[in-house]
Formats: sequence, structure tokens, C-alpha cells
Amino acid sequence: MNDKSSENLAGGQSLLNNEQQSESVDRPATLKLEEFFANLIPEPVDNKLHSHMESDDFFAQLLASSISQEIESYQHKLESAALSNTSTKALQASSLVGRSVLIESGEFYLESGLEIPGRLKLDDKSHHIFVYVENENEDIVRIIPLGDSNAGDLGFIWNGQTRTGEMADDGVYRFIVSCISKGRVMELKAMTYNKVVRATYEYSKDEIWLYFENDQMMNMADVIEILRDV
Repeated sequence: MNDKSSENLAGGQSLLNNEQQSESVDRPATLKLEEFFANLIPEPVDNKLHSHMESDDFFAQLLASSISQEIESYQHKLESAALSNTSTKALQASSLVGRSVLIESGEFYLESGLEIPGRLKLDDKSHHIFVYVENENEDIVRIIPLGDSNAGDLGFIWNGQTRTGEMADDGVYRFIVSCISKGRVMELKAMTYNKVVRATYEYSKDEIWLYFENDQMMNMADVIEILRDV
């Protein structure tokens, strides 16, 4: 009978023992698995590139935050400026109460004992200039002759007396002016001073409105001149 030890011999070569056989089988299997997983798993991201991307993202967020803060600050400044402008306009409106302003309407309010100044603007040399004082009933209570004048500003004053020498009643009056210029009879607009009794500021339109004793109202933009405190 053959000895069992002869099973380890084959063609004069010795066979691998069990441990060696196990190692020879596991090694190629392990290599194949590593290659397999290498194809599945992508190459690792460059740490420097990743860090650079994080840095760019950080600065982008920082810039966006800075811009947002600047916009909020600018809006706050605009709101503060608008509020300041509103306060200034409202203060300006209130400061006009009790003062007289020059307007181009010819109307005015007469108070007892006061003289009423007026002004004309002549574009050309004029002759036979007359100022007619008309009351609320459209009656002519006084005629003021101014004669002739060259082109320019021409001032005059009504002392409040009627044609009979009496003092006119308190109330609303109007100056009507006529002259002869360039051979034609012309009507001129008289500029008169009116006292402001109330003033308001309209925020929505950014306008100041003035109210006078003769119940007339006017936009501040149409005022020619602010005369004096009364």
C-alpha cells in the first residue's frame, strides 16, 4: 500500500500546503476587487482646489452682505433726507404767516389806516398810465394817474381814500391798469402785496400753498417777492 504522504507528491513537485493555497487564491481576488472599486469611486478632489472654492464662496458671501448693508444705509439716508426736507418745507411755510408777498393778480385786502403799494412792469415806453381802484361791487372808487413812463418797473401807492376824500371801507379791492403803448390802449397786470394768513405744505406734491386775507390762495412758486413782516 502506498503511504499517505505520497499524496503530497505529483510529478516530482511538491504541492502547496493549505495555508499557501489560501494565500495564492486571496491575493488575485483582492487585486481584482481593488481594481473594481477603483473604477467605481472617483478620484479624490484636490484639497487645495476645494479650499480655494470655499474661500471664493466666503468672499462672495461677504461681498453680498457688504452690498446689502450699503443699500440699507443708502435707503436710510434717503429717508432721513426726505424727512428733513419735509420738516424744512413745513417750517418755511409756517414762517410766511403774517408776512406780505408780491403777486401778479391785482387783488388785495384793505385794512383801515393802511396804504396799499402796487407795482407795474412795463415792457415798452407807455403814456397816460391810469390805475383804477375797484371794490367788490365792481365800482371804481378811485383813479390814480401815473403819467408817462419808460420801460421797466413802476411803483405806486393808494392811500385808501376814495374820490370824495373819504377812507374806503375794509375789504377786497382790485387794481385795474390801462395805458397807451405803441399807439394802442393796453391793460396791464398790477402786482400787489398780500398778507399771508395761513400756509400749508402738501407733502405728496412738495408744494407750499399760501392763503390771503382776500380769500385768494396761491402756490408759493407763483410768488414774485416776499416783502416784509407785518
